[in-house]
Amino acid sequence: MPLTPEELAQIRQTFTEELAQARAADQAEIERLKTENAAIRSAAEAAARRPPLYAADGQAGPPVIRSVPQSKEERQHHVIQRIGNAARGLARAKVTGGGVRDAAEFIERVYGDAATAAALTRALSEGVAGDGGSLVETQYAADLIELLYPMAVVRNMGAQVIPMPGGNLTIHRQNGGVTGRYEGELNNLAVQQPTTDTVQLSAKKLAVIVPASNELLADTTGRVNTMIVNDIGMGLSLREDLAFLRGDGTSNTPTGIRNQVDPANVKTYTTLAAALGGLRATIRAANLPMRRVGWVFNSDVEALFYNVLSGVGTYVYRDEMDNGRLLGFPYRVSNQIPSNLTNGASTATTEIYFGDWSEV
Repeated sequence: MPLTPEELAQIRQTFTEELAQARAADQAEIERLKTENAAIRSAAEAAARRPPLYAADGQAGPPVIRSVPQSKEERQHHVIQRIGNAARGLARAKVTGGGVRDAAEFIERVYGDAATAAALTRALSEGVAGDGGSLVETQYAADLIELLYPMAVVRNMGAQVIPMPGGNLTIHRQNGGVTGRYEGELNNLAVQQPTTDTVQLSAKKLAVIVPASNELLADTTGRVNTMIVNDIGMGLSLREDLAFLRGDGTSNTPTGIRNQVDPANVKTYTTLAAALGGLRATIRAANLPMRRVGWVFNSDVEALFYNVLSGVGTYVYRDEMDNGRLLGFPYRVSNQIPSNLTNGASTATTEIYFGDWSEV
């Protein structure tokens, strides 16, 4: 039975659509193959231009281009080389267990590519705020590095503490005593009596104010409060120590030992041996009770004593000083005592304090 015109038109439409779909599929496959071939060709060209991988340090391909090329193709080639240098440097660092800095050093040494090496070390660096450093949070330790203070020594050596609740105190003192005298059988006995006087003591105020906000004390969970309290205690004790040792009594300050001692008991020595023997003899001659006898000097003097050698090359005082004693008496070190005092023509002298500290 012959087909009607309508049926022939429908069949013709169907074949036309199928043919168009087949042609579109073929064209897509052609385009895919073209793209794939272009990629393969580009990779082959890049591989041909790329320097060979290193065999060992110093054995690499020719140096990269250091100046920026002008043409588009040269610029692309330049970028490819720098990317390759960076990749090989990082691979080298990974193999050798190094880091980014090691990779940069390798790139600059082997390929002469200082620009890539510099860019690699700058990338996302904590030390540069714009390269990621601003993202790193600042961490604060809970501890505080304390100020280095010299050690307070006068109270530690056993000086007496006398309460003065009224701010002043008068102490009776015997300043002379009887000695007796040998007499003949019929002679009158010597008449003698002790002499006395008084010592007037007046209180000196040592104080300080450290302002601190309540918010600061609260927000630091007590750490600042503890620091301030400790600092006040240490600072005042050291200022007191300086006054007790070398205070001149002016400007509402105490008069220290150096300015109270009898001028006859201020001795000058030019050698360590003379100082040790002379000071000890002076104290022995004073008939002191010798209850809390000891030395106070600064760290320079301690070092000199500590390193004194005998004629046979052994240290004279070192073993004893390791136990905190010198000639059998305890010693303390105070850097409140200067080492640049002037005595005559010398401007590099210091002081050594030796005595019975129970009498202070």
